[in-house]
Amino acid sequence: MIACTVRSGGYFLEWENNVFLGDGTKSDYMHEGWYNAANKVIDFLGSYIKEKGITGKIKLWVSGFSRGGATMNLTAGLVDNKIAKGSDSVFPNVTLEHNDLYAYTFEAPQGANVNSKTVAAPTDAIYNNIFNIINPNDLVTKVAMADYGFRRFGIDKYITTQFFDPDNFASNRESVKEIYEAKYPDYKWISDDFTMYTINTADLISLTNMGVLVRDIVNVVDSIEEGKLPDIIHVNDKKVHYDANTAVTLLIDRAMGKIGNRSDYCNKIQPFARKLMKVLFTDVKDPNTPSIGEIGIKLVFQAIAYGVFGDSSFISDFSKITGATDEEIKSMLEILWYTFEEYPNEMISVGICIKNVFENHSTSINMAHIQAQDSYYVDHYRKNNDKVHLVPLRNNADFFRIELVDLNKAWLKNTDKDQVVIDIAGHDTGASDINTCKDGYIAGYYNYATYERLELFMPGRYNYYIDAYEHSLDLSHHVKGLIWHYFSNGEMYRKSKVFVDEDVTMDGGPYKTNIEKVVNE
Repeated sequence: MIACTVRSGGYFLEWENNVFLGDGTKSDYMHEGWYNAANKVIDFLGSYIKEKGITGKIKLWVSGFSRGGATMNLTAGLVDNKIAKGSDSVFPNVTLEHNDLYAYTFEAPQGANVNSKTVAAPTDAIYNNIFNIINPNDLVTKVAMADYGFRRFGIDKYITTQFFDPDNFASNRESVKEIYEAKYPDYKWISDDFTMYTINTADLISLTNMGVLVRDIVNVVDSIEEGKLPDIIHVNDKKVHYDANTAVTLLIDRAMGKIGNRSDYCNKIQPFARKLMKVLFTDVKDPNTPSIGEIGIKLVFQAIAYGVFGDSSFISDFSKITGATDEEIKSMLEILWYTFEEYPNEMISVGICIKNVFENHSTSINMAHIQAQDSYYVDHYRKNNDKVHLVPLRNNADFFRIELVDLNKAWLKNTDKDQVVIDIAGHDTGASDINTCKDGYIAGYYNYATYERLELFMPGRYNYYIDAYEHSLDLSHHVKGLIWHYFSNGEMYRKSKVFVDEDVTMDGGPYKTNIEKVVNE
């Protein structure tokens, strides 16, 4: 048995290279930095086996966390392909069979790619010996972006979250917290605490000094739970049960539409992103460097200032911090502003809660999640605490998102349980009321000057149908709905479908559609 792991940090440039995707020409479209690292691991293993004089049949156990997880995910995937092709030269003088390769990664970003030409597709059965333990609320696991074809080799297993485990999330989280707090009694739990905020856009446009607003928010970023926020920002009670996973997914979707293809990313975003990561995540940090929370807030609100006012007063500040050029910073601000226009609440909330979001990537917290599901560990722990519950590792945790434009009433019903899970009552001239939203489901409402939009999220393991009603005094009123189906472990990441696209007069509903049927067409 040979056990091999690779560290995630401690060599200064890991985060800078995490956002370095490369154009794919030198890495078979896989993430170039992790692809190169994986090949170095494979070469090292060969040298180790030769140096130690190991011969005959071997078993290989590989693992890694975060960047190390991405590297080892590619390592295992590349080795699996060599085995599948009947290669006798995977490693010198030894025999390694498929069933003797064990790979476990934790919070691994996505480094494999569906466009690769030399390896099997990331979900191919040859990777059934690779398991990736993932926290859906961890934004690191969403890099590199799925829109560019990036995936993980093997099988993703999702730890407990409010969205994917609505029926027993509270007890599950308590078991994780009890295990963690027994080791770190002074820790204040924030890892999956995510609050949705809203910003009054009318007040925003009336501001004359965006710089003052930015500084005010930076000063209170560590005291958000005490409500020390500017008057134009407050808790958003029209977003129910939103979590970091939902908000970040929306923002990435929107941003990707503006960035363009992988080459565009390399030219527009990658230069500034690499410099920013180098400053924020280094083992020898300049004591004068702002915190992650301060940087996150500054980026969000400078993007707003840049979009609304053309204000670039903070660009020089970012230049000093990161060494990036004005053009590199402007490219990032343009993307952030474009995303804010569509999802202002999500952008504000991720900026304010950035510390909570990054806490989901904590090594020790993720270890507590894993320990809470280990019967050996939990049985031992229960000797002192009989309140601990086993936490389910959810597999293939896909979900639906439905967007309804100009439909101001909607009822989402779970056909499996024959119950209404989301009920939104709309008004022609005012904000809609979210009357029902069960745990594990998410409802959001936007009322813009020109149209209304409802957003509904639900776990994909159920079947649903939706009743929607639209009323308008316009002689001709255009209404439509879109469905996205997000897969955690599938070939296809997103699929959209227009299921209502008609000109209507006066009363335009109700409309009814079976979601499962539409998505599978």
